[in-house]
Parts: sequence; structure tokens; C-alpha cells
Amino acid sequence: MSTLLFLLLVFFLGTVAFATTHTHGLTGPAFIQEPESTTVHLREDNAFFHCNASGTLPLTYTWLLNGQLLPSATSNIYEVFGVTLNDVGVYQCVAENKAGKIVSRKAELKFYGLSDVFKHDPVDTLFYVNQSTNTPGPGTAVFSCTAGVLEHSHTDTLTIEWERDFSNGASVPIRSLGVSRYVQFQVSLVSTLQIDQPELSDFEGGYRCVVTHPNVTGQRSTSKMGRLILTDEVEYAKFAFSMKPPTVYVKYNEPVILGCATRGEEQPVVHWKADGFVIGGNGGIVNLQRLLNAYELIQPANLKIKQATGGDFTCSIQSDLYNYEAEVKVVIEDPPRIVTSLQSLYMVTEGDRLELSCTANGAPNPTMTWLFNGVSFGNNNTNLLFSSISETDHGMHQCFTENIYGTDHSSTFVHVRYPAKVSAGPTDLVIHIGDTACFSCSARGNPDDIVYAWNKAGSRLANSSQVTMLSDGRLYIVNATLDDMATYTCIPSNSLGTGETASASLTVAIFPTITYSLDNVTVNASANAFLPCFANGFPNPTIQWTKVSNQQSQQDENGTLFLKAVTISDGGTYTCTATNVIGSTFVTTQLIVQVAPETPDNSTIYVKPEADVSISCFITSNPIPSVKWYHEGNQVTGLITTTVTLIKNEFVSILTITGFSDADIGDYQCRATNLLGTDSTTYHLLEQTVPDTPESVVVIVLSHSMINVQWTAPFDGGSSIDYFIIRYRESEQLWKDQHTSELSYTIRNLEPRRTYTIEVAALNNIGIGIAAVRTAVTHRLLTEAPKYTGQITSLEPTVRERQETSAGKATTGLVLGIVMAFLLLIVVIIIFLVIKLKKRQGQYTVDEQEAYPDAPFESPDKPQLPQLSASPRKVEVDPLASEADPEAQPELSKTASIPVEEPLIILKKEKDVTVDPEVQPESSETASIPVEEPLLMLKEEKDVTMPKDCDGGSLLFDQTPWPPAAAVDIEKSDQPKAS
Repeated sequence: MSTLLFLLLVFFLGTVAFATTHTHGLTGPAFIQEPESTTVHLREDNAFFHCNASGTLPLTYTWLLNGQLLPSATSNIYEVFGVTLNDVGVYQCVAENKAGKIVSRKAELKFYGLSDVFKHDPVDTLFYVNQSTNTPGPGTAVFSCTAGVLEHSHTDTLTIEWERDFSNGASVPIRSLGVSRYVQFQVSLVSTLQIDQPELSDFEGGYRCVVTHPNVTGQRSTSKMGRLILTDEVEYAKFAFSMKPPTVYVKYNEPVILGCATRGEEQPVVHWKADGFVIGGNGGIVNLQRLLNAYELIQPANLKIKQATGGDFTCSIQSDLYNYEAEVKVVIEDPPRIVTSLQSLYMVTEGDRLELSCTANGAPNPTMTWLFNGVSFGNNNTNLLFSSISETDHGMHQCFTENIYGTDHSSTFVHVRYPAKVSAGPTDLVIHIGDTACFSCSARGNPDDIVYAWNKAGSRLANSSQVTMLSDGRLYIVNATLDDMATYTCIPSNSLGTGETASASLTVAIFPTITYSLDNVTVNASANAFLPCFANGFPNPTIQWTKVSNQQSQQDENGTLFLKAVTISDGGTYTCTATNVIGSTFVTTQLIVQVAPETPDNSTIYVKPEADVSISCFITSNPIPSVKWYHEGNQVTGLITTTVTLIKNEFVSILTITGFSDADIGDYQCRATNLLGTDSTTYHLLEQTVPDTPESVVVIVLSHSMINVQWTAPFDGGSSIDYFIIRYRESEQLWKDQHTSELSYTIRNLEPRRTYTIEVAALNNIGIGIAAVRTAVTHRLLTEAPKYTGQITSLEPTVRERQETSAGKATTGLVLGIVMAFLLLIVVIIIFLVIKLKKRQGQYTVDEQEAYPDAPFESPDKPQLPQLSASPRKVEVDPLASEADPEAQPELSKTASIPVEEPLIILKKEKDVTVDPEVQPESSETASIPVEEPLLMLKEEKDVTMPKDCDGGSLLFDQTPWPPAAAVDIEKSDQPKAS
């Protein structure tokens, strides 16, 4: 009977557990076994971690190392073979199924290892020496050290021993010396060496800590050495004390000894305080602490804490003359522990309030993190509050606590029940009349006993011959009519009711059809065009016309397209499209725009002799025109071809002439005619010739060895100019040829003071044209001695004269300068009066034929002015002014010389001309002209800066064409000739 009751009880509890731990029939994972921390020898041992969880199958397992996923770990057992430093860290097991995910507590893989660096090394300690007896004073010397360890290393069994280093180099363990005044004790990683009443022999050498690991053979770490030093300073004669180290690390509730050593002639009173409260001293432990049995005094002044809980401790040394204190902090190393854990399951309904509480202890205080299905969501409070829980909170929740010494956690599964809700609702449908409509609907809920219902326009539907509702949420409406157009709503429900619904509309449509349109519409250009298009359907279709066109169009409500003032470019195919919700249909209409022929403008065509030529006449016309060709009024019936491009209503008629000759020269007329009119164009055919003579040729002497020639392009003879030919020679020397495609050329490597003849001609595919001829004289070399012109060219002494002038001649130079300036002023006044007189007598002219009877005539093929040359003339700065010191020249004294081999026609009217033939070279006479008055070729009323080339030449002219307009109108007169 008892066995039967036991079985019934087990069945009942299992049923309750099954009902309370299942989610939609699924049970979330819960750990039965979690991985444990382990310590191994590096490169020698293997490590094994195990975890096991319960829950709905299938369960999957993964592993984390220091929070990072291990891709190859997919079993509930993880093995590490030949542990290395890369394998050391924190491992966690992750169990997961369809109901949720859970993360295990942290398991640490440690190794037996030490660090070569100590947190605190022993330090030198001063101790008083009694000079009268030459012995150390009374007291106690204290050394302490704190060992260092590597991260994730196992240190529970570390041993710290003290060694003494003697001056002969020997190191001897303190314990092996058997000296009673040496006392050493260790708490965790802190070790203290106490020497009571040191003797002189204790001051030899030093003291150091040695850390060994019993589980690792031969592993050893040594601290720095601390020495005991004698001093006779007064302050040590009375009292001194030390307490090392300032911080002590100990695990929770383990014992620890705090050292407070004194030395000196007097033994003062020692008091210990814990967090500011006195707990005892060398006089004993206070009564309350004695009753609590928490502390014990170890002579002479050390304090033993029987069960450490952390805190700040103070050792006070007091006497009639002085008062000293030292502090030590006791830090608890305690891994966290969950104090208030979570229950394994919470059953709630959506909208309920739920608060999860999880508290933990540890030293230092652990941090708290909450995880949902293995993912942290940042809440660091001990309480997790759901003011209105929802279905999204359904799953595994964990509180995870951690400090530097370990981790702990607690898990629970929150089972949220909620009414049925639509997961995937129906979508709007558009069907043709008579077709079948199908709506789909799926829902979720907890519990999942979901049933589906449908409403039409707010009224509940029932199954019929036309309507069918299935248990999986689908709705069928067969042979749909216009009456079936409505909004349909899916309504799921479970034992908790209906949470969310979803709706969709049904549209029953009639396909559009176009009832009226035209295939072709013909209009004349500039008239208005109407393209009709009517359609039926349900819903009423919209009409859209399409065509690529720059013209604006307007469409009325009935679908008729209106085109205003059409042009030939509006012609083409137009598409009318009727569209409604069920589909679309279209028709096309051809718009034909009639236009009279239109031919291009008249043009001239140059043809190479004996070449074949084709003349293309492009015509815009609709309908197709008839084309005829005429030569000088006579119809041509030779090689004529005509092609048409219908898309653009463009036609081209081509006349071909084979072997062009003089008889083919003349006007050719292309005449196009259609029903709307006639248009024609004339092509003027000429034979290609050689280019004309280059125009506006200007020759500029740049220096004694360079001349620049500039010109403008002439008529090319109907064929583009290939390049220009420049020929030059001196006197009767051989010609030298150069060519260029530019409109200027610089001739180089010429001889100084030579007259050169220069020709410029153009060349095309027919031949070379007539050349333009010019002459020019190069400058003399700068090293030649200048000749005196009889004019004042400078009022300042030269550089050589300035160097030869001594301080004693300063007065004479000043007087001469004043006299010369006065004379120059008189000359300027005289010139001004002469100019005034000439203005009253009339314009000044030059009889070129009498003055220059030998002037050559160039360009014999062109009409020329009597006794005048169209060649430009050269103007150059007087050599005296250019070869002397240019900086010493007064601006109003510079002169320009002009070769008088050809007529001088570049002077401005009403100006005096003075010629000094005596100072010019025999080969070329020049005229000297004061440049105070502007030359015709210079830009008047502007500062003129002479550009310098690389040889020092000056460009005196701009590129004004020669001859200037003023020069060609000069006529003979009875005025005095230039002398």
C-alpha cells in the first residue's frame, strides 16, 4: 500500500512539474552538472571540463573561453591536451534548445606558476647603535615581502621562506640557522621576518624572500635583498618602529598576523585600532574583544586576527615625549556566493508584475549581471523588475555575480502565458470577377490551443458553398462577385482569449478594354492634333499617353490627347494605355504631320581638280518629295541617289561628279517638291587653288643674330594650309628654308649688321602660294664701339667716369650738371615752339618717290600704291642708347633709328624728322627720331616696355598690320621733304 502511495505521489509531482516547466510543450535547459575549476602543470597535463543539462531534446552544447566562442567545441565535454598559456582562462558551457539558452558558471583553468616580480620587496631597515657600548640598541627589526603570481596561476600551496645572504656570497635559509631571535611567519602571499634584539652579527649581509611551489619541481622566485643598517642618529636613540607591508591580502575568515615592531632605548606603549576603535595593545586585549575572541596579541606588538573580515588597522606607539602611528589595510580575497537565489520556474500571464531578486556576498563586493537566454542586457541591480511582463520575456533568466576571485550564478525559467495573437496576417487581394480569393492567417499563443474565425465587414462568417474556413487559418471565397468586395478580419483565440487580429481587403475587378481609338491621324504642320482613346473596366481605368516628345500635350478626362501647333517632330507612334487595379491594355495611333520641303542654306564647296565629289542635299519633308538637280539652270540627270529616313522625316539626295574639271565649276541647285510646296538650295562649286600670300607680315629685329617674323593666315584656296615656308638669305647668298604651322617664326644664328631678304609663303595640297617679301638689318654686336650721333643721350656720368671722379672734383661736376640741365631745358622749349609753328602751317607729308627713288616694290602680283611699299618698317633703339649703360639714360633722350632704304611712312603727322647720314653705316642710312613723340606703331598714351629676348634685342612694335591705315592715304604735297 505504501509503495502505491509513493508511486502516486511521484506521478502527481511529475505532472505538476511537467505542467509548470513546459513552454508550448517545450522545457528550457537547466544544468545538472557544471564545469569545475582545475589546476594543471603547463605543457605536461591535460584539462577536462564537463557539463550536463536537462530539457526538451535536442540539446546542443557550446563552450566559451574568456567570453569568446570556441568553434570546435560542440560537445558537453571539452578537453585541452598539453595545456599552454593560450589555453589558460575562464571556461563556460552553453546549453541550448528550442525553448531557450543557459550559460554555466565560470570554471577557471589555472596552472602552477610563479612570477619573478614581487609585489613588495624587503627594504633596508635602520637600527640604533649605542656608541658608549658600540652595541645595537634594544628593539625589534622587521622585514616583510609580498609574492607576485601570474594570472590564472594556482597559489594556494605557495611557500615563502627567508634566506640570509652573507658577505662571502653564501645564501643560507633562516630556518637552518637555528637562531631563536629570528621569527618568520606567512599569511597568504605575505611573509614577515622579525629579529628580536639584533646583535652585531645580524648586520652582516642581507635578507631576502624565496618563493617555491611544491607542485612544480625546481620552480623558485627570489626577491630583492633588504639590509639591517646601524645608525647613530638621535631620533633612533629614543624610539623608532616599523610596520610592513601597508596592505595584507587574506581570504575571508582566515587568520592573519599584523606586525608592529619597535626599537630604541625605551619600550613604549602599543595600541591597536580596527576601523578607529581600540581593540588592545601590549597591555592586553580589551574586555569586549576578549569576549568576542576575535584578536590575539603576539609579543612584543604583533596583532593576530583570528577570522579576517577586512578593514583598516592602526598601530599606535605612545610615550611621554612622542606619538607615532602606522596603518595597514586588510583586504579580503573572497569569491562571490549567491545568498538569495532564484527559484527554478516562474509561471506568469502577460501583463503581470514580476520581480526577480538575487543577492550575493564576496570580497571585494561582486558585480551583478542579468542574462536572458545567455545574452547580457546590462542590468546590474540585484533586483530585476518586470512591471508588465510580455511574451518577449519568456525564456531563461540568470543572475551572474563576479569579482576578481571567482563567479557564481542562479538560473530560472520565466514561463509567460498570453492570448492568441496574429503572427502573419492576410494581405490585400485583387482578383478578376469569377476567380477564387484565398486569405492566409497564422497565430501564436501560450497555450497553443488556437482556433480561427473570420469576419466580413464586421460580421462573423460561416462556411457555405462559396465560403470555406480551414482550421489552419485559411479562408477561401470561390466564384467571387462584386458583392464579395469587403474587408476581411482574421480573429485567432486560445484559452486566454484573443490578443491581436489582422485585416485585409478584397477587390473584385473587371479587366479594362479600349472601346474606341484611331489607327492613323494626319494633320498639317502648325495645326492642332486630337488623338482619341476611350476605355471601359472596373474600377474605371485611367488613360495614359506616351511618346518621347519635346512638345507639351494635354489630355482630357475622356482620354483624348491634344497636341497644339504640331511640328514634324511630333509625328510618330503614340501609345494609349488603359489601367486599373486588375491590369492594363494598350493601343497605338500613328500621327502623320505633313510639312512642305525644307532644304539647308546655300554653301560653297571647293573641289580638287580631277577628284570625285559628292554633294549631299538634306531635306525635311512629309510626304516624300521629288528632287531635281540643276547646273547653271540646266537640269542634271547624271549620278543622283536619294535616300529617306522615315523616323525623322529626313531625306538626303546625293549628286556625284566624277573627275572634276573646269566645266563642272558653277552653281548647282537642289530643288525638292511635295504637295505642300517647293524649296531649294544652291551649292557653289569652285576649284581648289594654292593659298594666297600671307597678310600683315611684320619683321622684328630682336638682336644682332635673331629676327622674328609674324603674319596672319591668308585665304587657304579651298584646301586647309599644311604649313608655312620661311625663306631668307643675305644679299646674293643661297636661300635657307624653314617651315612652321604657327603664325610666327624666329630666324636665329644670323650675322650682325647684315641685310636679309625674307619670304613667307603658305602651302596646301595644291601647292605653294605667292610669298610675301620683307627685308631687315640685324643689330651690331654689343662689343662694337658706338658712334657719336650729335645728340645728348645721357646727362649722368658713366660708371667708369664715376670711378675716375675723385672727391676733389665734386664741385666741378655739380656745376657742369646744372649747366647741362639748363641747356637741355632750352632745347626742349625750342622743339615745343617749332611744333606749334608746324601745326599752323598744315600737315606734314613726305614725297616718297623723290626722297627714296630706289625703294623696292614687293608683291608684284597685287596692286600697289605708287612709289610706296606695303612692307613694314623696322624701328630700333639707337646703338649709343642700347650699348652704353642703359640705367644711365634719361627717358626723354632715347632715340630710335629707322632704315631709309624704303619709304618712311610710320611717323605720326605734324612731327619733325631729322636725318644724320654722317653717323650711319654706309650700307644703310637711318633717320633719327626723338621718341618723346610716339611712333605710329607704338601704342599711344600708354607706357611702352620693350620686351627683352635672350640676345638682348628689343621688340619696338606691337603686331599692328603693315602698312597702317594712315600711311596708305598719304599723297604728294609741296611741303618740305624730310632731310
